[in-house]
Amino acid sequence: AAGKDIEALAEALREAEVAGVDKERVAEGQNQLQQLRQEAARKEAEDALLQALKSKDIASLESAVGKAEEAGASEQVIGKGKAALAEARAKKEAAENLAKATAGKDIDDLAAALDAATQTGVDTQVVEKAEKRLAALKEEAARKEAEAELQKAVEAEDIKMLEAAIAQAESAKVDKKAVEKGRKSLAEAKARKEAADALFASTDGTSIEALEAALKQAKSRKVSATLLEAGEAKLTAFREEAARQGAEDILLKAIDAAAIAGLETAIAKAEAAKVSDEVIDKGKAALAEARARKEATDALAKATAGKDAEALSAAIEAAKETGVDKDVVKKGEKRLATLKEEAARKDAEDSLQKAVEAEDIAMLEVALAQAEKAKLEKKALDKGRKTLEEAKSREAAADALSASTDGSSIEALEAALKKATSCKVSKALLDAGEAKLATLREEAAREQAEAALLKAIEAASISGLETAIAKAEGAKVGEEVIGKGKSALAEARAKKEATDGLAKATAGSDMEALAAAIEAAKEKGVDKDVVEKGEKRLTTLKEEAAQKEAEVELQKAVEAEDIAMLEAALAQAETAKVEKKALDKGRKTLEEAKSREAAADALSASTDGSSIEALEAALKKATTCKVSKAVLDAGEAKLATLREEASRKQAEAALLKAIEAESISGLETAIAKAETAKVSEEVIGKGKAALAEARAKKEATDGLAKATAGSDTEALAAAIQAAKEKGVDKDVVEKGEKRLTTLKEEAARKEAEVELQKAVEAEDIAMLEAALERAEAAKVEKK
Repeated sequence: AAGKDIEALAEALREAEVAGVDKERVAEGQNQLQQLRQEAARKEAEDALLQALKSKDIASLESAVGKAEEAGASEQVIGKGKAALAEARAKKEAAENLAKATAGKDIDDLAAALDAATQTGVDTQVVEKAEKRLAALKEEAARKEAEAELQKAVEAEDIKMLEAAIAQAESAKVDKKAVEKGRKSLAEAKARKEAADALFASTDGTSIEALEAALKQAKSRKVSATLLEAGEAKLTAFREEAARQGAEDILLKAIDAAAIAGLETAIAKAEAAKVSDEVIDKGKAALAEARARKEATDALAKATAGKDAEALSAAIEAAKETGVDKDVVKKGEKRLATLKEEAARKDAEDSLQKAVEAEDIAMLEVALAQAEKAKLEKKALDKGRKTLEEAKSREAAADALSASTDGSSIEALEAALKKATSCKVSKALLDAGEAKLATLREEAAREQAEAALLKAIEAASISGLETAIAKAEGAKVGEEVIGKGKSALAEARAKKEATDGLAKATAGSDMEALAAAIEAAKEKGVDKDVVEKGEKRLTTLKEEAAQKEAEVELQKAVEAEDIAMLEAALAQAETAKVEKKALDKGRKTLEEAKSREAAADALSASTDGSSIEALEAALKKATTCKVSKAVLDAGEAKLATLREEASRKQAEAALLKAIEAESISGLETAIAKAETAKVSEEVIGKGKAALAEARAKKEATDGLAKATAGSDTEALAAAIQAAKEKGVDKDVVEKGEKRLTTLKEEAARKEAEVELQKAVEAEDIAMLEAALERAEAAKVEKK
């Protein structure tokens, strides 16, 4: 509106100039146009500055502050702009300093920049990035310090320093390689100390092996030269003593061993190692004895190799006197015994040959005993033993055949005959045995047939009885036993008939026939397993009948969908072991019926409540469970009522909120919704009253804005008064009042100019003084 006034005034001035209107009037109009333009520029600059304040952009703020100062904007607005500009510049500077410090490596600079950035409100992400950088720099510094301490400790090779430095390095996350180097140095330092302690302990001991091992370890661990020299000296002393003791031990062992070469060597070593004279003399005496013993040993060996028993006996005696090795002496004695045995063996061989040719048991036994004692060759002994064994076997076979012929055992007689034949016993004795064997076999066949029949009677097998009776009759078994067999055969056949009847009934489905067959089978003594199989089949048939009955009852209950019927029918079906499919169907139907009943109960409970969510969930569940339509309809009706009530409360709350907000569009919308939702007339009335007030306030605001944009002082004053009455925003009223003051000042200035012009024209001093005073008060132009 102000822009249009300026354009209208400019156009009017152009027309006035063209029309030749009085220049003063035109000048006044131009002055007013200039003021309007200045006011518009000031307003535009203030708005731009306020907009720049929101953006907080330095360039925008600098430009807006400059333009606001040029346009003569209020000091308050310019002050806000300058403050915001200073704040933005400080923030920018802090951000730049923080970025620079973040890019650098100075911890103190970065910490200071962070403090400044936090105080000036630098972007949180930038600050967080800098904080992470500061933490990283601190960690890096700690790491470097830990590395330096670790290096010092490594160079010092001090265990405590190394342990502390490694702990610090691990805490500071020092490079793994450096830490490993520290650990290695620590391990070496500990190992060196351990080696030094071990060497010191071994130097005070007496073990060469321990001292050698300690010296080797100490050298590898680079223990001090002083300690190493002391250990070497002690080791040399140990070795000399050990060599002397070793030479003495060797000589004593050589004395015990009594070996000439060993003694000669041991004596030489003992003399070189400065062993005592006493021990060396013992060695020399032992050497003389050993040489004498060797001479006797050689003589015995020569005699042992020959065949002269007398020369060998003399050499053995000499060897014993000089202490020749027992094994060598025994060898000689063994050879002497061998020579004597060979002579005895020749005599035994001749006696055994004579006994074999005679085949006499007593002669053979004596000759064999002599031959065994003389260690006759195995071949001759075996021949003698075989001859003796054959003689004894023949005698035993004859005795056994005689005894078996007098006995009653077929097997014994058969065996005795076989043995007697193989041993070539006399024919008369063999014939008597054969005759007795035939008699025994006939008797055995009769007994066997009778036993088989009795066994068949016990077994009660038809085919077995038939076969046994036939064999018994053939073997001439007694009539009494055969009669028992025939009776048993009749019973077995009756039992088979009962068994077959039971089997047939068991294979069928007639429960009555099967029950009768079971009774008949029990009477005839049919096999227990067969009877039990029939009884099991009868039980199965009964169970199948019960199962069918249970299936029918369950189907009825499923169709009725009655919970009590279903529970009873399912219990009966489970007892009767109805098929899983039918049971599952019944269980499913029962579960659905229970779910339907539960859903109906829940819906009824929710219908009596006031929770929309609970009622919606209950309705959904009830629909899924196929609850009756009447219950569903009641639930739906209650849900509609609850939703209407909720909608009414929501509309009422929205209207009350709109009344507080005093927004015309918000009130209009809220009132419409409240009327639709049937909110109480009282609340709607409040809303309409608030809407009327809001509209009046807007009308007053618009009137004030229009009057502020214009030049009518009275209209503006009236608009300000109306705006105050209608509670228009204070800033808008103040802007109007400011504009009114400006218009009044402009009117006073014009009036003062006119009065001054009149006084100038009148050239009246009093008028001029009064007019000038008024013009100065009205701030008329200096010109």
